[in-house]
This record gives sequence, structure tokens and C-alpha cells, in this order.
Amino acid sequence: MNHNSLTRVLVNGVPLSRYIDSIDISLTCDASDRTVFESTAKEYMPGLQDSTVSASGFFDGAAGAVDELLAATFGTGSDLWTWFPEGDAFGAAGRGMLAQRSSHNVNGTVDGGARISIAGQGSGLSHRITCLHGRGVRSTSGSGSTLDEGAASAAGAVGYLQALAVTGSVAVKIEHSTNGTVWTDLLMFAAVSGRGGQRVAVAGTVNRHVRATWTLDGGEAIEMQVAFKRL
Repeated sequence: MNHNSLTRVLVNGVPLSRYIDSIDISLTCDASDRTVFESTAKEYMPGLQDSTVSASGFFDGAAGAVDELLAATFGTGSDLWTWFPEGDAFGAAGRGMLAQRSSHNVNGTVDGGARISIAGQGSGLSHRITCLHGRGVRSTSGSGSTLDEGAASAAGAVGYLQALAVTGSVAVKIEHSTNGTVWTDLLMFAAVSGRGGQRVAVAGTVNRHVRATWTLDGGEAIEMQVAFKRL
């Protein structure tokens, strides 16, 4: 267990953890009653899963700060969230989800500073993700460390990309390998030219080893975070 000061929260490429002091992702599953006449106790079966997310912290109204950045994407589509409670070093576990933002609030009291809070309703499943590239800047092409998950799987995968800042147009993808030496493309994110988040799903076989790879031409740079979920 690590101290909460290591927590990393990103929303649409916004480093939210620089402003907030509270976050909650809640997962629920409907329980449908299937009790029959001769039962001696109630019986239930699992139904649809649901998720919600909320976060709150300190208001900053400066240009390029939290209120302006979050307000710019309110009502424009799903927010992409990634949350790493113990930091986003390579291999760290976290949560990732798409959520329709339901509120964006600013409030204050006479004896305290102004605060900001946002909340969202999950769209699709929330995933337990693994970090392939922690929040950081890259200015040359390269690949991240290799994640060895012990065996291949057959149900596909989901990749998460958070782009905090971009110069030029950068290609980012996740590759997989049977042996950690010979690599092929698993999934590719759309070319990145500005702040934002992407979640890309792929079906089929996912080999034992995976890694993040990025391609930059001269003068390009990206500050990013990449995460992965084997389905």
C-alpha cells in the first residue's frame, strides 16, 4: 500500500489529481429476484452492471487550469477517466472508464476556499487496468517496458490513452508478442495532435507479452499515459 499523494487521476488528458483531494468510483450490479414457490429463502441472479464516478477538489479559474479545461468538454461526449490510486508507474493497477458527465459544480463558503466537483454516469464497463506508460513526456520514438502476463488469452483487450500535451501529430499503439522479442500490432489509437483521451477495444487473441509504442518525427513531443486491460 502506498500513500495517497501518489494518486494519479486523468480525465480527457486533464491531470485532475493536481487539483482534487477526493475521488470515488462505484461499481454496482443489479440483483434480479428469481425466487420460486418452493424456495425456503429468496434467490437472486446477477443482472446488468453499472458504475458512477465523482471527484472534488480546489477551484482554479486561471487560463489552462482545471475549471476552464473541464468546462470545455462538458456536454461534448463521454469523459475518459483513468485512476491509479498508488501511482502510475509501469505495471501499476488502476481503474479506467468512460462516463457521461452529469454535473460540474463550483461552490464556496465564507470560511473556506472555492471548490470544484464533477460527477459522471458510467457508459459500458469500468475496467481494472494496468499501466504500460506512466504520465511522462516523450520526444523521440520508442517502446515501453514489456508486461508479461504469463499466458495468452482469446477474448480481446482494451487500451487507454491519455494525452496531456502534444506537439505535432503522434502515433501511439499497443503491441503484443508470443515471446517478448517479435512484436505485432494489437491495437492502434487515432493519431494524437492535442489534449484528450481515447479508449480502443480489439477482439480476438492477445499474446502473452504487451507493450506501448510511440512514433514521433523530428520536433514532435507528447506527454501521455497508456494503460491496458486484457478481457
